[in-house]
Amino acid sequence: MNSVIISRRFRIYLGIFMISSSILMLELILTRIFSVKLYYHYAFMVISLALFGSGASGVFIYLFPQIFKAARLEKHLYSCCWLFSFSIPLVLYLILQLDFQLQFSPGMMGRVFLLYSIPAVPFFFGGLCISLAMTHLAERVNQLYFFDLTGAAFGCLMVIPLLNGLGGPEAMLSVSILAALACFLLVHPNSPFWLRWIPLLVIIPVGAALLFSSQQSFLKIKHVKGREESEPLFTKWNSFSRITVVQVNHDPKNTWII
Repeated sequence: MNSVIISRRFRIYLGIFMISSSILMLELILTRIFSVKLYYHYAFMVISLALFGSGASGVFIYLFPQIFKAARLEKHLYSCCWLFSFSIPLVLYLILQLDFQLQFSPGMMGRVFLLYSIPAVPFFFGGLCISLAMTHLAERVNQLYFFDLTGAAFGCLMVIPLLNGLGGPEAMLSVSILAALACFLLVHPNSPFWLRWIPLLVIIPVGAALLFSSQQSFLKIKHVKGREESEPLFTKWNSFSRITVVQVNHDPKNTWII
């Protein structure tokens, strides 16, 4: 019995480690994408969005304790983790599609609102996982917090090679895969067989999109700082910037680096 309890707790700890890593990676990658799409001083509102989404999840659990029973902890962790991973590609798609211009109009204000509200959704689901674990495993909060902080530190370190190797949008998609892999650790042992493989609904299409993007580069930021970007001749991301080479006036001699 004790070994079963230890195994269950360790699976949850590892799941929280991966979820915490995913949350920090998502937060940092979003700051890089927003600094390209908007302006750098707008980008750091992502930190507020992450805090808002995570804080809202804790309030949600407090307001509806009858829903989140301790006996259903693993089922809720599994569901919230899957929603977290599933929401990341959707949020990325909407971010890449929405444009931004420095003008005051109801339509543009609505787009800015969407740009700053939609990314809070995955942080809400990720925050639910952390909050649920700390609520129902309060007697082991020291161990849980260790895995939470260690996962966050690991995520911060992983952002650098991901941005250098994949670029902003592709790195964000890879976070979705990491979060989906955490679902396999959080699934209840007595769950139906088909339920255990639901994370593949995220892993397979997102993995295919990453593979296809490496060949076709279709995950592109179309609107940069209030204007539509021309078809780039060359684009390269790293952990702190994005370099794009575009041709101006269709003259090969007029090439600009942005």
